[in-house]
Amino acid sequence: MNARNPNGDPYTVSFLINLRDKIIWRYGLNKKAEKDNPTLLIPDSKNSPHIKRLKEDIKIRTGREISTGSLHNALYHEDNDDNRKLLKWLKKKTIDTLNDYISTVHPNDSTFEEAGENNLLGAKEISKGYKNYLENSTLAFSPEDFYIYKLLDDCQWYGVAKGWDKERKRHGFAKQQILLSFKVPSAVSIIMNGDHGSGKSTFLRRLCLSITDFDFKVLWITDFVYFTDKELLELSKQKETNYILFVEDWTKYAKHIISTQFLDRINNIKNVRVVIGDILRTNRQDYENYLSSPKNVITLRANENKIILDHVFGYMKTWKEISEKTLPDDFFKSQLFIILFVLARSQSQDENAFNKTEPVAGQFRKIVFKDLNVLMNLCPAICLGIFFLRIFIFKT
Repeated sequence: MNARNPNGDPYTVSFLINLRDKIIWRYGLNKKAEKDNPTLLIPDSKNSPHIKRLKEDIKIRTGREISTGSLHNALYHEDNDDNRKLLKWLKKKTIDTLNDYISTVHPNDSTFEEAGENNLLGAKEISKGYKNYLENSTLAFSPEDFYIYKLLDDCQWYGVAKGWDKERKRHGFAKQQILLSFKVPSAVSIIMNGDHGSGKSTFLRRLCLSITDFDFKVLWITDFVYFTDKELLELSKQKETNYILFVEDWTKYAKHIISTQFLDRINNIKNVRVVIGDILRTNRQDYENYLSSPKNVITLRANENKIILDHVFGYMKTWKEISEKTLPDDFFKSQLFIILFVLARSQSQDENAFNKTEPVAGQFRKIVFKDLNVLMNLCPAICLGIFFLRIFIFKT
């Protein structure tokens, strides 16, 4: 892999990594947008400016000249052999283009599979050996990468192992309850909730790494559907081994039938206990029926942000200066990830772009809007892919 480009923006790169196989979803679907919303209409003409810009972008990046008529038909109309070949080529070239860009700014990463000790496909074992590997490795990740590289899993584990996060107030309580969890019959040991971007995943990773020395195995579920369907029941056959399962983001599966199956199964497996991360909800969730005690619901709130940010500023001293110059006095009351995002991006912004009277959320939106404008000029195909993906996510 190529050496890292110091000008690369870690957040943008991780975002592209996550969307790499998704931003072109529209290319393979011959479905019309809603007719009653003019802003969502699929271009009805080969002379649409969107089609022309996509054509230009393809020519610049691949050297291939494609007529607007052929491009328009392939994307939005006819389904024949020629169009299918063109769509297949477009997908491959789009992914290759992203991979080329990502490879110039992505840190040289060593996959951590070597440190794992299980053969599960739907979960990753967080063992003592894995923890030692992280603590004693020197990888090309920095504290800045850790604070904003949220979509790259290896970077997050590495940062927690290096102590770049701040231990939260309820960490000790959560750890104690997990150690006691097999002394009570309830399947759910801890529920960790909070707003989006409040630090739930980081809390859970630190909790994982803190319990690797005990007489149970710790599994971080990476493919919830596959694990529930194929591997969960296999754990029940290993009666001599206890397991602590971590579900990082229940939100993804809350309305899926697989979540009910998961809860039903863990309730009947005596050697499994679960820690669940979820957004803060107003209505009662099914998993609460399996909780050992209401006291074991831990909610992350913004009142800890100031202490956490002081810890972050110890590694990112320029961010502290930026916060004093450009963020409102009560900025720490905002969502933690948005604060970190704004601080990181403010380093490359005009000093006069923000002022202390503007809320952090407003500054966040301003940065995102600017990014989309830049992306539209540099690579309209990617920008349009993101636009259509947003429509898809909103509808589903």
